Formats: sequence, structure tokens, C-alpha cells
Amino acid sequence: MTIALTMSGTLVRDPELRFGNSGIPNCTFTLAHNNQRYDKQAGKWIDADVIFMRCVAWRTLAEQVAESFGKGDDLLVTGKLRNNTWETKEGEKREQLELIVDDVAGSARRAVVKVRRASRQQSPAAASAPPAASEPLDPWASSRSQAAGFADEPPF
Repeated sequence: MTIALTMSGTLVRDPELRFGNSGIPNCTFTLAHNNQRYDKQAGKWIDADVIFMRCVAWRTLAEQVAESFGKGDDLLVTGKLRNNTWETKEGEKREQLELIVDDVAGSARRAVVKVRRASRQQSPAAASAPPAASEPLDPWASSRSQAAGFADEPPF
């Protein structure tokens, strides 16, 4: 049975990017979701249960997560829950619930989030680099649009 999940939370530490034996990148990170509630008697917000979720992203998404986000960032993550089981060197059986990530987004609840499309030919580092000095930051402000008779201000 597969359970799909969308979770919001704060990155506990920087995402860790690794490459497997086959060269396929994977990125692990942990989100903390803090359920706060307002205590009317105390007149302040108090922390309730904190949920920690280990997340794993693969391939291009893994590289982009590692390049885009860092400790303390608020994220929205969607994926499928998987129960990961293993045995320790001492023979102890362990298990951990983890989220196999389908998509990640920065949360705009407490931050300004700017999205920059990454092309398939570019590495995530190149895609996140600022535009060259000759490239205008605002595509509507190009000299070509002004030459075509478009005004700088919108018509409304």
C-alpha cells in the first residue's frame, strides 16, 4: 500500500547530496513540523508535538534540492511514505519511516521565494547563478520591447 503525503516543515540541517555506486545522485534531508497552539491563559504560542520526517530525493531533484535549500528553510514536500528496514551489525532490526520525495517547494509563509527555471543542459549551480550583466533582469524592460512600441508601464 502506498501512502502519498504532503508535508510542510523546516530543514533541520543542510541537505546531504551523495552519489551511489551507479553514479545516481540522492539527497537526504530532515524536516521538522512543529504543531504550535495559542495558549490563551499564558497569552503566547506554545510548542506542541514536533514531527521529524526523513526525506530522500533522487536524480535531478536531489541535485536541485541540495543546491537550492539550506538549514532553517521552510519547505513544502510531496512524496510517498516508505518504511525502511535494516539490520545493524549487532543483529538488531531497525526501521524508519521516510518520505520518497516527488517534489519540493520553498514556503512563502515566512520568506520571499524566487523561482528560476533550470534547463536540462545546465547544472543546478549554473541555473541558480545570477544572469550576466548584459542580460536584463526584467524581460519586459528589454530595448526590443521598447523599440516595438511597448510602454514601460502596464495599461492598467
